[in-house]
Formats: sequence, C-alpha cells, structure tokens
Amino acid sequence: MQRFLSRAALATACLALSACSGLVREARMQLPSELNASAAETLGPVGAGRRGEFKLDGAPLRFERESSTWQLFDRALEFGSAPLRFEWQRASGPRRASCTARRHELQAGVLAVELRPFQLRCEWEGGEGGEGGRAQLSLSERRVRATLDQREGEYQRGKQRLQISSVHQYEGSGIASQRPLGYLMRLDGRVVGALDLVGGTPRLWRPDAASAAAVTEAATALALLWEPGSER
Repeated sequence: MQRFLSRAALATACLALSACSGLVREARMQLPSELNASAAETLGPVGAGRRGEFKLDGAPLRFERESSTWQLFDRALEFGSAPLRFEWQRASGPRRASCTARRHELQAGVLAVELRPFQLRCEWEGGEGGEGGRAQLSLSERRVRATLDQREGEYQRGKQRLQISSVHQYEGSGIASQRPLGYLMRLDGRVVGALDLVGGTPRLWRPDAASAAAVTEAATALALLWEPGSER
C-alpha cells in the first residue's frame, strides 16, 4: 500500500509540475489594443550560447555575445558589461550591428545602489539598395518606483525615428515585473511593433510595412542581448 501511495503521489506531483510548466509557457506580456488583430512571428531561436545562427526573413543571421562582471575594492564596486555583435546576410548586402550594454553598481553592506543604471548603445552599418546606411539605438533605464525599472530609448536610421519603451505587465494579470518582459516600438506616437521576451522564443509584431525594417533591427538587438553582469 505504501509503495502504491508513493507512486500515486509521484504521479500527482508530475501532473502538477506539467500544469505549472504549461502556465509558464503560456505567460505573455501585455499587448496594446493596436496589436490585438496582428499576428506574431517567432524571432530566432536565439538559443542560450555565446554564438548562434538562425534565419530572419529567409536570410542567415549570425551573432556573438558575452556578459561579464568586474569587481573592485573587495566587491564594493561592480561593473557589468554585455557586448553583442551580429551580421544579417541579406540579398541587398550584409548588415552588421555592434552593441554594448553596461550597468555600474555600488555594494554597501546588504544594499546595492546603481551608480549607472542599465544603458545600451547599438550601431548598424552596411547594406545596399536603399536599405543600408548607418543606424543607432540608445536605451537607458530609470527607476519609476521601488519595484519597476522602466527602459526608454530610440532607434534612428536617417529621418526615421522609433521610440522604444519596456513593458512590465503580464497579459491578463495585475502582476508587474521589475525587469522588462518585452518592448513596444512607436513611430510618431503610434504603435508599430512589439517584442515579447517571455518564454524561450521571442515573439515579434511588425504590422506596419513602412517601419518593419527598423522594428526588425531594433527587436533583433533587444532579443539577442544578455543582461550586463548576468551569470552565463
């Protein structure tokens, strides 16, 4: 009887874990109403390694990334850095990007004070046939309340400017995440794209044809980037 009960308990635990796993996989970031009628695409797989390759719009994309931490003065000062490089081999010519994210932190006993919150800088070059030219992305973090670190920035290529903001709300839930669950992209105040980072495979929305290339480049950088100082 004891053996039977043990097996039954084990089966119940497995079922419970499976159900929880299903809930985790189904969790998504909250989308604005403007994108409710738009279909999502998968971006990647981005994997978990330092190097990788996948196809984006039918063209191969290769990336390299890192995340490292330096500590000084008996770990009182911590400097986190996360460089990223990727190349998109489009028919119009290779499009190359170089990014670096940084965060500086001061440890005071059990407290941690950010001397420099999260900052990201990216630059693109290459490409032909009207799709090339230099582009830049900048993103910075600010504490809007004790439990939420909002990130805002901009992607610029020529006269086109995308405003980028982080999303912290889960779909159908009042629970907010301190770290970003994904990002929204706006053009002149209008939502033209979104990136959902919840789960193993990022999801991308880019329904606006005129801004799709810019949304794709910005979203790819944000999806591939590791957090500075994270353990890998």
